Amino acid sequence: DAHESYLARVRADAEGLPIDVLTDVPFESLTDLYARAAIYWHAAGFHADGVTVVPAAAEHFGITIVEAMAAGAVPVIADAGGAAEIVDEPATGLRAGTVDQFIEKTAWLATQPDERTAMAARAQVRARDFSPAAFSARVHSVIDAIASDRPSARARFFLDDGNLAAAEACLLDAVDEHPAGADVHLDLADVWYRRGRREAARAMWR
Repeated sequence: DAHESYLARVRADAEGLPIDVLTDVPFESLTDLYARAAIYWHAAGFHADGVTVVPAAAEHFGITIVEAMAAGAVPVIADAGGAAEIVDEPATGLRAGTVDQFIEKTAWLATQPDERTAMAARAQVRARDFSPAAFSARVHSVIDAIASDRPSARARFFLDDGNLAAAEACLLDAVDEHPAGADVHLDLADVWYRRGRREAARAMWR
């Protein structure tokens, strides 16, 4: 009810154009529409002057983007919030920060069917990262790492996750427990190298 006036304005603007404005669409119909679409726009966090700087105004994640990608539609999205982390430009979609960019990037997609098809295939693969099975596996890996009584196991989780500070802390504990463990020393050298401590890393490798 709060958006009735906005909906009325959208319908008025679309009058006479080949545009359908649909509301309260059943999920089965929605997935069919996604599958028939070549391009999916998503503009949460976007206004006439460009992308918002207010975090609460942007999409915190963007499950509809993932749904569209899973169905093979290429997303063109506002470069803001969690949505920007889903879409890797130009591999799985395009990000826009202005109205002109939305227009230019959409026009480019419309005239590049081969690129659009390849991008759609990569978008479908990317969407699998957010499947229930992937989510479940991720949660289990977090729990297993936290519950492990072996610092090296916890370190491996943080290392794979890119959390170098936490990995370093666990590896230092692991070195104390297993001073002769080559794998632990190599992992610690890797962390130091990635954190810019090159001399310490070289010393550890030696």
